[in-house]
Amino acid sequence: MITTSPDRQTDLFCSKNVHDLALGLELGLALVSGGHLVLSDIEHAHDELRSRHQEINFIQNTPSLWQRFLSEVSIDYPTSHIQVLCGGESSSGQLFSSLKRLFGQVFQVYGPTETCIWSTLSEADPLHQAVIGKPLSGERCYVLDVLGNPVPVGSQGELYIGGFGLARGYFNQTTLTNERFIRNPFLPGDMPEERIYKTGDLARWLPSGHLEFLGRNDDQIKIRGLRIELGEIQSALIGIDQIEQAAVILGSYQSRPMLLAYVVMKRHCQFERDSIEAMLSTKLPEYMLPASYSCVASLPVNSNGKLDIKCLPEPRFDDEITHVSPRTPIETQLCELWQQVLNRPKVGIFDNYFRIGGDSLQAARLVALCNQSFNSTLTIAEFFECKSVALLAERISHCQPRGIEQRHEADTHSTSTEIIGL
Repeated sequence: MITTSPDRQTDLFCSKNVHDLALGLELGLALVSGGHLVLSDIEHAHDELRSRHQEINFIQNTPSLWQRFLSEVSIDYPTSHIQVLCGGESSSGQLFSSLKRLFGQVFQVYGPTETCIWSTLSEADPLHQAVIGKPLSGERCYVLDVLGNPVPVGSQGELYIGGFGLARGYFNQTTLTNERFIRNPFLPGDMPEERIYKTGDLARWLPSGHLEFLGRNDDQIKIRGLRIELGEIQSALIGIDQIEQAAVILGSYQSRPMLLAYVVMKRHCQFERDSIEAMLSTKLPEYMLPASYSCVASLPVNSNGKLDIKCLPEPRFDDEITHVSPRTPIETQLCELWQQVLNRPKVGIFDNYFRIGGDSLQAARLVALCNQSFNSTLTIAEFFECKSVALLAERISHCQPRGIEQRHEADTHSTSTEIIGL
């Protein structure tokens, strides 16, 4: 965190000293300008700011630390003269709104460590939080396709950065350096040769000349045969009024890939899983809904002030708590089919098919087995509409000949369904 005064720069230093922001900007900016450093940590930053708010005019932090900073105490002293920088990870419109209510100007900055901190800057806009601005002086940004060609304005590509701040490469990692730092083919012939850095970030140019951040290459995952952008789910969660912060990761449950959501609720708001999922389902398709929602007091951050995935708690799966056993012979037989196809020890009649690990290929198998077992004409579309054993049993019972329920009741006393070759 950096602070300055009009006649001198006074830095409130809260970062770990191994962080690129700490070494390159928070320490360097103060020292090269003849400023001062005030050593602190995030836990005591409020005390330092309160006691010296009149001389402070500039503060910098990552979104995760800003969220923590703003949520712990209320700021009841003048701060409208302070300029703010926010960067280092994806932010939210909600955070920008909170910062703008307190501080004079709020800027969003973007740049990887390999380009020596910040490469672009824009004034933070709560309605366009993904706009990361224009390149800073001396920085060059390119949005390229998979063949290394510039893409048209408005088209998605990978962001490459060159210019004065570019690092030479990775220490003692020649192979990785050659993969990520490539020759810049776009410079005029009279300029000395330079390299550009392959960021792995997806972006596009806007007609205004600003860049819009679209996520990470490695944040695009494939689950249940469908491509999913984790940042899109996270943004949808943060857009729910009761939620302060959110993180979505790819995890596993009973050896199956699952989407795991972690949320921090706003003060005085209760965590209600069903309500959150209902609101999220109005924004996202079924296959993008997390299998687990966990409420945490705060999201853990690492020494760089960014989300520390390894410190997130074990996910909570509500189907373990709300298991409801079958009530009818059809429900009993359907539970057996689901257990064998999904390789689960038990299935409740209200368990959501997607949330317990089902995918489209397994759904096709289950539809075929259901039609064979119940002499029904169930379709894939109908199966996806039902999503639970209870709804599926009701659908099957309505399209069966009269008396089929009684026949299955007799059958379940003598035989069980076996699935061979799945």
